[in-house]
Amino acid sequence: MGCCCSNLIPSTIYTNPCNDGELQLDTIQYKVVLKLPHGLKYLDYENKTFVEKESIDNWLYSNYSGKRMTHYINYNDEHDVATSGTGGHCKGCLAWNEETEDIIWLIHSVPKFMVYFTEEGYINKELTRVEKSEQMYGQSFVLVTNIPYFMLSCLRTQLAIMHPFIDVISSNTTLPIFLVHDVAKFTITSYRLSMIPQIDHIAKSSRYHIDIYSEYIQPTYGGKWLCETWTRGHECPNDELVKNNTSITFSSESYSSHQDHSKYACNDSDMVFIGDLNRMTSQAHRGGGGIAIKNKDLALAFRSIMK
Repeated sequence: MGCCCSNLIPSTIYTNPCNDGELQLDTIQYKVVLKLPHGLKYLDYENKTFVEKESIDNWLYSNYSGKRMTHYINYNDEHDVATSGTGGHCKGCLAWNEETEDIIWLIHSVPKFMVYFTEEGYINKELTRVEKSEQMYGQSFVLVTNIPYFMLSCLRTQLAIMHPFIDVISSNTTLPIFLVHDVAKFTITSYRLSMIPQIDHIAKSSRYHIDIYSEYIQPTYGGKWLCETWTRGHECPNDELVKNNTSITFSSESYSSHQDHSKYACNDSDMVFIGDLNRMTSQAHRGGGGIAIKNKDLALAFRSIMK
């Protein structure tokens, strides 16, 4: 399949208790930022627009500062000492405190980046940074917080579907073996987790050989989509409903998509998707996903910088 458009979304026999409408709460919050190429400056979405700020490292630290996490899973297809060319292309950090029932989920596009914690469970500011080698390109981040604690098992199932490459050095826990076995046993190819009515998480298995943008996101949410992803080689072709973006322009900043390693898209209505998969034919066999957000102002802010 790869980049062939399809209106059929395969159903799954997996039932996720977090999709029970009676359990949805309007407490979940999110933050969206885009790191600019050639350094640490970034665009922070606030007050219905993007605002340029100085250091993505400072933004990362500020979101974890003073928050103790008892468990954390860092996953990335590229580690300092190893790279995985199979399974999940996903990148992120799922962290939680089983005592305070606090959950922080960071989804990003930066190779080799991990959120490091001290032995006491607080963020390690010295180690948690975007390395020099990864500052050359633009990157995307979405941080989801205030997630009800009963959703934790559902979030870990989403990770299992994507089959992440977990970094054991910067993580103090992993996915339960029985969970990984269940996902394999039932051959779950994809799942849309409705966290609240305005926010979904999409998980795609590496066994589901599709372009997530044209064959899942667009048929699910409708509209015409513009995608900003890494497309060097084996690029999925444009069609009337899904196109690849070519450049980003914000104020005096302007750069080609070839300088951008971000993975995000927006439609011509009110939807934004921020995740970890590219619009490349080679990504069809990789697991991954991202956060789909229904927010007209956020979609408009993205469209204003995409050309």
